[in-house]
Amino acid sequence: MKFSAQRKTNYCYIGKRRSYVFPKGFTLIEVLIGTFVAIFMAIGILYVLNVGDKIWNWDMGLVDLQQIARGTMHGIVSEIRQSKPQDITITDSGTTVAFAIPDSTAPIRYTLSSGEIIREHPQGTERILANDISQLQFCCLHGATCDAACSAAHVLEIRLAVAKNVIGKNLSFSLVERVRLRND
Repeated sequence: MKFSAQRKTNYCYIGKRRSYVFPKGFTLIEVLIGTFVAIFMAIGILYVLNVGDKIWNWDMGLVDLQQIARGTMHGIVSEIRQSKPQDITITDSGTTVAFAIPDSTAPIRYTLSSGEIIREHPQGTERILANDISQLQFCCLHGATCDAACSAAHVLEIRLAVAKNVIGKNLSFSLVERVRLRND
């Protein structure tokens, strides 16, 4: 195999034929550029995946808060709806409600304590209904005013707010329910 006199050409002579010589490897610059492009693409992909993971966790955290609020509110409303206005007592600045329902001899009591909603029935038997509660407020509506005296009211308003921190983001969800009380 005989090479041409000029080193800058990309061909050689094999016998009487002229043949092209292809480079057998990459230069250092080509390897470095390829490496930097691959690293840049990998960092971009990881960034997109990280953002997607955070958004997924925030959305799932918000869905969890909504389920906690709606499930808890449903349980409270279904029991309070059976009560008469004169059987309802609101205490502790509106964070505790006690009421009687027709089929029960002891009153049912809901209270907010250390971020938990606690249901007490019968007396001395407590059950935690929900965690991550930031607000629980009961009040009886008299037209446009809301206060703790329920004897003449026919509507009880319940305000419930839940909040928690998910991956550095504070998530919250609030729910307001107006319950029409029994009239008899």
